[in-house]
Amino acid sequence: MEQIVPALDGGASKASVWRSFKVPRSTLLDILAGVGWTGPAGAKAEPGRRTTERVRKAAAKAA
Repeated sequence: MEQIVPALDGGASKASVWRSFKVPRSTLLDILAGVGWTGPAGAKAEPGRRTTERVRKAAAKAA
């Protein structure tokens, strides 16, 4: 766990971490939930395509 969280905070994907450290995906997710890891420190969530389309349509209606 001492290496997993820093790797994820450094930008590694969960998939690359579970492959590199040979940890089952479900175990990795349980570990992350147990330590309260919610994503890389300081990272902003990017809106998905649907959210972006919704915002664009709302902006077009408002204009």
